[in-house]
Amino acid sequence: MNTWTSRRDDVEDLDVDRVAMPVVARFMDTGRGLGAQAGRPLTATPAGRTLDAGARAILEGVMPRWGPDPTSLNTYDVQTERLHVDLPRVDDAPQLYSLVGGDRRQEISATLLWDGPDELADVEDWVERCRTMPYEDWGLHWVLRDRVGSIGEPGHVLGAIGITPRGAPGRADVGYWLGRPYWGSGLMAEALAGVLDLWFTSLGGHKIEADVFTHNVRGRRLVEKLGMQQEGVIRHAHLKRGEWVDAAVYGMRADEWQPT
Repeated sequence: MNTWTSRRDDVEDLDVDRVAMPVVARFMDTGRGLGAQAGRPLTATPAGRTLDAGARAILEGVMPRWGPDPTSLNTYDVQTERLHVDLPRVDDAPQLYSLVGGDRRQEISATLLWDGPDELADVEDWVERCRTMPYEDWGLHWVLRDRVGSIGEPGHVLGAIGITPRGAPGRADVGYWLGRPYWGSGLMAEALAGVLDLWFTSLGGHKIEADVFTHNVRGRRLVEKLGMQQEGVIRHAHLKRGEWVDAAVYGMRADEWQPT
């Protein structure tokens, strides 16, 4: 069974106006506010801010707020049978680079949208962004650690996984990679199941999606195993190392998620 926790110890003491206002403001700024239409009258709040009817409904609890607070940092981790899916630390950078950089870069990133790091400093920058940037700008990203030493040493980094906002609130994309020594062990299916459970049951996610290169048979089997459905194929979706690659788009809604 997967378990997730939040490192915040002040959840019950949150100021509703402080938490909800950034969400409402982002809806209004991007033109995606619930009920927002050009020329529609706005209602002044006690603090002098303005809300349209849809935004006010979110604050008053009439409408759900999909997905994480856009301004929030990553405060979550997930524990599975063998893994601790955890926020990366500064001292994780060398381990991560040894798995995805240098001589391993070509093989690990062959089926990724990302081409891998050029140098250790790129991984260090990624770690810093994971720790300091809000969901709306960076998403939520974790490293995969050996939880109990069943794979190697407890706490040892094995790969990474992350969720990135994709358009409407509550809709996101999931991406991941695993170090070559750990392929074929079922670890990524375990990690992905834990993160999907967190997304749908705790973070208020409505939909998750994944773009998988059509020639990546193992990658497609992985998401299908967890219940994601192919929604279509985008021809020449990505330019990968100078060649155009087709991508199969997979998706899953909250009402389709079945925890393992």
